[in-house]
Amino acid sequence: MQFFKTIIRLTRGFIGLHKKIYSLSNLLAWDNLIATALIFVMFWTIGEIAGRFNILDPIGDAFADVEITDVIYSQLDKNSSYRGEFNDDGDWVSEPSEVVIVNIGHLGRYHIARMVDSISQCSPSVIGIDALFQDSLDARVDFNLAKSFAEDSNIVIVSRAHYNTKTKVFDSIVEPYELFQMTSATAPANMAINAKKGSGTTTVCRDFFTRIDVKGENKTPFPVLIAQMHKPESVQKLLDRGNQIEKINYVGNIDVVGYEQLYKEKNNYTALADKKHFRAFEFSDVLEGRFEPEDFKDKIVLLGYLGDEIYVHAAEDKFFTPLNEKYVGKTSRDMYGVVVHANIIHTIINENYVNKMPDWTKHLTGILVVFLVIASFRPIYNDYKVWYDGLTKILGIILTFLIIAIIGAVFDSFNYEIKFGAIYFGCILLAGDFLEVYYGLLKNIVRYSK
Repeated sequence: MQFFKTIIRLTRGFIGLHKKIYSLSNLLAWDNLIATALIFVMFWTIGEIAGRFNILDPIGDAFADVEITDVIYSQLDKNSSYRGEFNDDGDWVSEPSEVVIVNIGHLGRYHIARMVDSISQCSPSVIGIDALFQDSLDARVDFNLAKSFAEDSNIVIVSRAHYNTKTKVFDSIVEPYELFQMTSATAPANMAINAKKGSGTTTVCRDFFTRIDVKGENKTPFPVLIAQMHKPESVQKLLDRGNQIEKINYVGNIDVVGYEQLYKEKNNYTALADKKHFRAFEFSDVLEGRFEPEDFKDKIVLLGYLGDEIYVHAAEDKFFTPLNEKYVGKTSRDMYGVVVHANIIHTIINENYVNKMPDWTKHLTGILVVFLVIASFRPIYNDYKVWYDGLTKILGIILTFLIIAIIGAVFDSFNYEIKFGAIYFGCILLAGDFLEVYYGLLKNIVRYSK
């Protein structure tokens, strides 16, 4: 009975505490404003010291380029509806993707020309070739490849925009050999991570260019041009958004049809099996005619590198993406560049864009939340000191997980990315301890110094 009386008394006390927290006298107290400012100063100072002496390098490397939204892709299976769903009979049914990928391995131009000829006969919507035919190698072979390009007006081959790391701009275009420029469209295939400060081995490929500015001239990127040729109205909507960089809303990796068992035997991870979407053909399948015309008819067909053989893992032309199951302490790149292009194209033609919270809103929200946390802890410190340490720590952890859950739910359901910086999470988790330091040390120093 005494236990229940204690619970009732505490409940009444916390109801009264709730009123104190949200009273104007508490919310407008100078201590809340000063403590909020000082906790940010403390974190900034710690960050500067740690950065100067590389104190947190091991931790920083493990969490390098990690975002909360990565967990939604890698662990909670965002966009799985695009990969299929259960029908009324309980069977898994998936719609064929508009984008099909063909592995070219390290094939020479002669075999690529044969592949283009075979695919063109199936009346694809667009053929995109993620290979830079920069120089002339053999006049006869080059002529045959150019002839294959010329016979299909909907072919795009890649160029490369050169990024100057000193001036931080694209200053030139590396174009294919002139003969190929005459017979097909070209477009720069640069990934947006190429122009990110600090882009390195663990950088996650999350964004794409809607346009690339080369000496004041806007160039249409490779996946955007392909989407434009396939579905012009979708690219117009992309351009109407007015963003030079958009987020890639990943739907999946490659579906290695016919090579599933070999893939499992040759690889140590199963990410593709869990998140497969884009049907991928081996070059030998195309060269030897092991396909149906319907596989390519009216489709966007991308030719690119998927390993020397499609079922063997390779690190060449591969990127980290949010689909990577190891979103902390990344070890193995999970997606080939041509598959990243496929995801970009899918984002555009399905108008499946992610809207982002503006930076000023992110900081305003973060500062306001930290202020409200400190304002909430102040009455607990003054009236419930015996409960203060345990209660504030639990509340800080609960609030942190609640914010993470809200960010994840909004991103998954509405394609809206709420930004909440690590510094704000740190302030929430340490707000209780910092308030003790503020009242027990800082205020006393000021009081006794007068």
